[in-house]
Amino acid sequence: MSRGKSYIEKLQDENLERARKIESALLSVNEIRAYLLSSKFHEDTTVQVRDILLRLDNVSRELI
Repeated sequence: MSRGKSYIEKLQDENLERARKIESALLSVNEIRAYLLSSKFHEDTTVQVRDILLRLDNVSRELI
């Protein structure tokens, strides 16, 4: 009988951890998106909100 985890159990653990990290990253992207859409940036021309939102969409797609 093996003392350690099986190879499959290790892979399952790694996949679960990876899924948690992806979920956390997507949450962060959504928080940034909400911040950019806040009233703070409605009149601020120094920030190109659409450019940043487009890039956040690209990041989100890469994560899923």
